[in-house]
Amino acid sequence: MYQLVILGGSGYIGQNVCQQWFNRFPNSQITSITRHGRPQNLIPALHQWESKITWQAGDITDYKKIQTLLPAKIDYLINLIGGLAAKTPAEMAQLNILPAQMMLRIMGAYQVNRGSFVSAAIGSKDFINAKQKASQLLQESGRSIKIVSPSLVYDAKRKRVWPLVALLYIVGIFSPKMRPLPVKVVAQQLVPQTL
Repeated sequence: MYQLVILGGSGYIGQNVCQQWFNRFPNSQITSITRHGRPQNLIPALHQWESKITWQAGDITDYKKIQTLLPAKIDYLINLIGGLAAKTPAEMAQLNILPAQMMLRIMGAYQVNRGSFVSAAIGSKDFINAKQKASQLLQESGRSIKIVSPSLVYDAKRKRVWPLVALLYIVGIFSPKMRPLPVKVVAQQLVPQTL
């Protein structure tokens, strides 16, 4: 049985990662650590797997607390934590670089050699700089960490983003990194083919 830990797994991308993980590795357990624990609006595809997911509420900046939420063994670690809502570069670093540092700390303590991280292809200058610094930190760690850098991530059910999706598709013709990606594709990229 595989044990996956997701940092920030209760959101839009995280729930789809859970679904994709179980599609590839049905005999698994997932521990998802987020600020709020179990999401209020669980996607329907996860209901069949809910007994195999432990939703934990925890502050990623509190390592001692996070340790109490982690399983004894971790086979793979996915970090989805990050954000745009910062007023200063220091706050942006707290939102985006600190979770990468925590990922490496957990990987070291639990001898986890493989993982995935969500970076970004578009956003404010401070956001992109923070995500690039976090990505560099992970790449230089010597661990096998797949970094996925999507632009806009969308789903057909989120109709309010369709105008932006259409615009980025046109821009993506000339600059492929700007092309928006369906959430299912991003989730598939984050989940390894084999363990």
